[in-house]
Amino acid sequence: MKILVEKKTGKTERFSLYKLYQSILRAGGSTTIAQHVAGRAAHILHDSVKNGKTTANEIKAKVAALLKKANAKVAESYQKFKK
Repeated sequence: MKILVEKKTGKTERFSLYKLYQSILRAGGSTTIAQHVAGRAAHILHDSVKNGKTTANEIKAKVAALLKKANAKVAESYQKFKK
């Protein structure tokens, strides 16, 4: 299923697992953590998204919660990052 993400700017784009993975790496996550959390987040999104649409803030909250379980420092860095 294709998931569309509404950005903070109002622009809509297709969900990218690669972009999510890269953002976790930029927050200081290891490749192992980034792969695990990005994969888990994608699975959760596919199961919870209604009408194929979600927001960047909803994704960020789900990823931050998953990261907190894996590495609290990375989760904190991820939450502070603003594009």
